[in-house]
Amino acid sequence: MNFVSLQKALAQNKVYDAWQYVQSLAETLGYMNMSAELLERVYAHRLSVIKETEQSLLQTAIETGQASITEETLKETHLDIAGLKLDDSIFLKKTSLEFFHYARLSMDILFQIINASLLGDRAIDVEDKGIVRKLLDVISQEPNFAALKTMLDSVKTANEFSYLQGFDNHVKHIKTILVNVENSFILGNQNTFQIAAFSYNGTPFPACDTIVKVCEIQAYVNHTVEQILIETEKQVPNCLDTQKRIQKGGLLTMTPKQEAWAIQAEHVIKQMERRHFNAYYCSTKEEALTKALSIIEKGSVIASGGSATLGEVGLLDYIKNHSEDYTFIDRSIAKTEDEKRQIHAKAILSDYYLMSTNAFTIDGQLVNIDGNGNRVSALCYGPKHVVIITGMNKLVPSVDAAYKRIRQDACPPNCVRLGLTNPCSKTGICGECMSASSICDLFVTTRMSRYPDRIHVIMVGEELGY
Repeated sequence: MNFVSLQKALAQNKVYDAWQYVQSLAETLGYMNMSAELLERVYAHRLSVIKETEQSLLQTAIETGQASITEETLKETHLDIAGLKLDDSIFLKKTSLEFFHYARLSMDILFQIINASLLGDRAIDVEDKGIVRKLLDVISQEPNFAALKTMLDSVKTANEFSYLQGFDNHVKHIKTILVNVENSFILGNQNTFQIAAFSYNGTPFPACDTIVKVCEIQAYVNHTVEQILIETEKQVPNCLDTQKRIQKGGLLTMTPKQEAWAIQAEHVIKQMERRHFNAYYCSTKEEALTKALSIIEKGSVIASGGSATLGEVGLLDYIKNHSEDYTFIDRSIAKTEDEKRQIHAKAILSDYYLMSTNAFTIDGQLVNIDGNGNRVSALCYGPKHVVIITGMNKLVPSVDAAYKRIRQDACPPNCVRLGLTNPCSKTGICGECMSASSICDLFVTTRMSRYPDRIHVIMVGEELGY
């Protein structure tokens, strides 16, 4: 789903307050799809282990004339996640409930996107439980929204949506755990992973295979969301009654430059993904902070390179102030060169390395100039993940332009910031110096990542750093 395209349409038509729901939907759909994949993989693991155990028991029986099922045998299917032993049947039940919750939540957020994108000042209160019915009441009166009305009517009558509502509400209000996982060793091979029969508001829902139902609901939600968002994007120019919320009362607005950045980012993201980078666009540094924290797992060991951008976004302060959640390798505490070396060595083995980039190109390459080399070395190799936050002001057309930009626009102010007496800090212009304190020692272009999901680049629609 092209969420960036929708963001562009919202920005161009100055319907900014809908974007928060688009971001929320992208995240929630990700959780739903992750839950579906976990269910398939964990249950396949369970069946595989059971089969292997059965074969082992039969072989033992053939060889010795006897075989027994012990308590340990029944634990063969259990999971080991980061050293935590989990009963896989409980994990399957838990993840099933999460899947249906996120699926239902995705549909609810979809309605909020329509509400915020198209109804303008006539938008229904987000807390209103009758939002779908009221959406249809408004949309049915607008000829431009005829196709969207047909889609929403279809949602109301869809069996998949009815099941999704019934399941989520049943669990939420009646508190019955509907998911059953039952398997037997040897005796009949009766392996079941089922959702029990239930009823909600007088509608009966028969028992069914969990994996089959999850795949059905997942396909329905993904397809429905995609089709409705495409139609919603088409209708954004027809948004109703927007006078009060556009450029009024201090509400969010975008400059032409920021609108252009959003458009440019859409292209750059595709180029970066082609290079095996994970790339994202955030309109503000506040959104960027939220995005970075969603990437960084709690319990991780974190290090960072020198960066004005990270300070502006507030990421380092957040990490340092939440020491219960993260272990931060703080390079600022080093008092000697030997201590610095030891800290840099620890940083190479960190889970997440945080940094900015001096420049990035329209075709998705990262370009950096470094003095000590600790920052670019971590980018090249070592940390499991690298999270890069950069302002769109650092976007350039080519690698050559990147190096020119860095030496002219980044290095002189950085030398001033660091209190260095290099020629550029006095003249404001790169002097091609060979000073011992030069910060232009290492020139590194990151063309691609050999390891997918290692490098995350968060582009921000603001001027950040140098």
